[in-house]
Amino acid sequence: MAGIKITDLPAAPSALLTDVFPVDQLPGPITYKESNSQLLALFQTQMPSSVTGTTDQALVNGTTGTPQVGAVTLTLPQNIDPNCNFQCNSVQINTGLGLLDDDANEILALNPIALAVNYLEIQNNSTGSSPYLLATGSDANVNLNLSGSGTGYPILIGANTSIGYAVLSGTANQHTANIIFTNAATTQSITYLDTNQTVVATAAALTNGQLAIGNTGNLPTAATLSAGAGISIVNAAGSITISSSTSGMTWTTVVASVNPTVIDHGYVANSAGLLTFTLPALANVGDIIAVEGLGAGGWTMAANAGQTIKIGSATTSVAGSLSSVAASDNVYVTCIVQNTTWRVRSTNSAGLTIA
Repeated sequence: MAGIKITDLPAAPSALLTDVFPVDQLPGPITYKESNSQLLALFQTQMPSSVTGTTDQALVNGTTGTPQVGAVTLTLPQNIDPNCNFQCNSVQINTGLGLLDDDANEILALNPIALAVNYLEIQNNSTGSSPYLLATGSDANVNLNLSGSGTGYPILIGANTSIGYAVLSGTANQHTANIIFTNAATTQSITYLDTNQTVVATAAALTNGQLAIGNTGNLPTAATLSAGAGISIVNAAGSITISSSTSGMTWTTVVASVNPTVIDHGYVANSAGLLTFTLPALANVGDIIAVEGLGAGGWTMAANAGQTIKIGSATTSVAGSLSSVAASDNVYVTCIVQNTTWRVRSTNSAGLTIA
């Protein structure tokens, strides 16, 4: 039995039908007394219990309005009309526009390029791992371009208050550069002076007093400043204090000769007789000795053994001297070669005596 439609049952009972349905032949119209279970059993014997197809096949009906009868047909889906719209709940896909919302406003525009080989890939991920938006394709190396419209520009937004965003590089993302901003409601910018400038970041936090110091042909080096003679440097968190390590010249009024004189010391010669001030045997470059004349006896500055004193273009003899010609003459000398050579840095005199 290929199949039965109730509307096709004959007006009179037949042997074929009585094999399936009980028939009431009382006088009057013929009544077929088939139960639901009898109908179901009849249909199940005439219909396949399952259908097996191949990849991408689908079950299709016959011509519109005509139910599928006979053998079940599986076929590959036909091409979809390129001008059609597909709508799922409140999202539409339009081949001319892209992805639309339920008011037909564009959410995502798709812009095909002729002979395209590179494209975007969206990749999900498991718990604790981030999804990816990837540039991929048949090219070996593919950049990902992010662009604003007109004068607009890309904006990266993150809720982390300590790290603005991270840049990963390397074949296995093994290099990470964190862009860190202070947790403040202010705009912070990195400004390049011109197209040839480079902003260099240190690999680790600097210690107190460290600066990025230039290193020819290499990246800057993090280092502290070195204190020169007579200079002291104090480093603290966020500050560097540079000051003189000496308190300046110390002055003493004397009435007798001084041998040896003291580094960075000044003497007021106040005597009726001549006073002699002998330079120290040991001195560093930059050390200063001074003599101011006050007493009528005047003064002499004597070089020590192996020393000379330069004044202008002249030089004393070894272990020579400079002497005042008036009671008010003065002289300031500075060591210019360690231990051996001194130079007059200033003097008020009509002309010192050089010996």
